Amino acid sequence: MSEYRIEYTSLSSEWKSNSILSELPVPGSRGFVTIVERLQPFGLTAQGISLQTPTNNLNDVRIDLALLDPRVTISIGYSHITLTTGEIYEGDVNSILQILQSVFGAMTVIDPKIEEGKGTTRVSLQLSLLDEQVEDFLARYAKKQEGDVTITPDAAAFVVNCDEVSRQARTRIVLAMSLHYANAIFCEITWEYESGAVGKPIEFLNQLADSGLGVLSVFDLHQSEGGK
Repeated sequence: MSEYRIEYTSLSSEWKSNSILSELPVPGSRGFVTIVERLQPFGLTAQGISLQTPTNNLNDVRIDLALLDPRVTISIGYSHITLTTGEIYEGDVNSILQILQSVFGAMTVIDPKIEEGKGTTRVSLQLSLLDEQVEDFLARYAKKQEGDVTITPDAAAFVVNCDEVSRQARTRIVLAMSLHYANAIFCEITWEYESGAVGKPIEFLNQLADSGLGVLSVFDLHQSEGGK
């Protein structure tokens, strides 16, 4: 078993609806008042709202909402809702879930079928190993030796099926040597899911949050007590 300490965490989550919105929640629309009322407690200001039109393709048009100082950005397009973050902390998780619940609730005013579709959620972590060298850890899972030739990877990717969450959503884990911290692992966990399998996206994301990083136990990785 290896203990780790979390040095850095960031998150992204994208929901692609099966339908196309009739409108975006921009000023003057029926969804704008609702979304502003629900997101102001999370730091939404007029300065933090921007309409992006990078091309003349309707799929590229979106409204961006900056939240939580602004560590979190919500982007709403005609067929997607995307959340991206900078560095987040343990206390941010509940706020992020409340933000997403508020956004989905507000968007159902525009499209009652917004929760029918598919999603991808990805968490990126930097994990310092406390009682094992990172080379030894990676070698346990992908080292190859034939005669005098030894191949030890800098990175390895796995598809995991080990708990209720990973049985509902395709769960892929990438482990690599960190380029930013000594004796540390860069870990990226990606979940891909569809409404037909998980139900409403916010319900699945709450379930995902409850399971935490328990999926890493399949690699005998466990967070140290009192760790970040």
